[in-house]
Amino acid sequence: YDVAHATGIALPPETFAQTLAFFDGIPADGTASMQRDVLAGRPSELESQNGAVVRAGLQAGVQTPLNEFIYHALLPLERRARGELSFPI
Repeated sequence: YDVAHATGIALPPETFAQTLAFFDGIPADGTASMQRDVLAGRPSELESQNGAVVRAGLQAGVQTPLNEFIYHALLPLERRARGELSFPI
């Protein structure tokens, strides 16, 4: 939300509450497509989701600590899935 606001993207006031309600409705055993891709060793949406938020935050001067953590924690696995890095698991 802060990154969107800082970059001039006007989100409706209810966006935050609607997003939380969406996640609250996901079953406890549900998984995201990125999680399934990472676990299967396939390329994921890491760059277009978390990476994009990190880059936009840097450009706008907005800290994105959670997205930065997720991005940097998963980046080696993403690079491995794309054949850019090799290491045993």
